[in-house]
Amino acid sequence: LSVDRVYGAIHGQVDGGVLDAFLREVLGCRELCATPWLEGVAACGALVQRKRYVMPLPADTPEAIRKVLSIPAFVHSTTWSCLALNGERRELTVVQRSRSEGVMYSDRMRVQHTHVFTELPAGGVEWRQWAETIWLRPLPWTHKFLVKMLDCRLAAEVCGHSQQFASLVARVAA
Repeated sequence: LSVDRVYGAIHGQVDGGVLDAFLREVLGCRELCATPWLEGVAACGALVQRKRYVMPLPADTPEAIRKVLSIPAFVHSTTWSCLALNGERRELTVVQRSRSEGVMYSDRMRVQHTHVFTELPAGGVEWRQWAETIWLRPLPWTHKFLVKMLDCRLAAEVCGHSQQFASLVARVAA
């Protein structure tokens, strides 16, 4: 496995690549619509893509969150992805920022995932991942308890899906 192969698997010109496969196969998203990868929108040499999709609400979403936020069974979402290789093509960084629509307070937050794939000198690729909730505006004091719940939920989902994402990358990049 090499960073170039991972890049090809994520870029996925024919089938949408790993990012589309993850949304469909792992998260159960439907009605996926993506722009082509565009150059020159972000940093020099970086590619940017927008995906819109409908995502099912996970069955294990706490009832308190569902009721307080009046979350529907399916949520319209948008993810912007930025894909960049370093000059030597030994490191690939993918930053994804997502938002949901039609959910109370969804206009106040974004979820950001950062993936860094680094080619190792002895062969193979190391993958590191970070995820964070970015609050654009604070929640009302009556709903502050949701911040911790949502942050914990994000951490659990990232951990829960990381092996599936790694397997998809390995399968598509092989």
